[in-house]
Amino acid sequence: MTNEGSPPRKRGCFFYGCIALIIAVLIASVAAVLLFRYAQRSFSGALNSYTDSKPAPLEAVDTSSAKVKTVQDKIAAFRDAIQNQKASQELTLTADEINALIAADPNRQDLADCLRLHIGGDQAKAHISWPLDDIACPWTKASCTRVFTT
Repeated sequence: MTNEGSPPRKRGCFFYGCIALIIAVLIASVAAVLLFRYAQRSFSGALNSYTDSKPAPLEAVDTSSAKVKTVQDKIAAFRDAIQNQKASQELTLTADEINALIAADPNRQDLADCLRLHIGGDQAKAHISWPLDDIACPWTKASCTRVFTT
């Protein structure tokens, strides 16, 4: 007896399901790689457009001991008024006073060299010149000499 007369065995839905799954995984892998490359290129382009290779010049801050003492006395008076629950007190600081406090504080020396506050009307803005090598981000390692400025 020979098998010449019997029809060939057909493949079932398990076989075609596995083939479809393999194709879907390959398409998803290619799409993930392309999406990652696009995101990396977009991040790099944004990094280059919003950064510079040298630090931005920041205006000098008056850190004279008399000015810093005046601001610290103003803050101490406000703190005493709140603790003693006296009549409502208002604390108003200018941008120069805030910048002087930041520059005079030994715990804030990292901010003193790269941050300046500006107050105009009802808006507070900051000018930041921060080296990217201080930020632990793997995408900035290639451009660690660039400086973020706003």
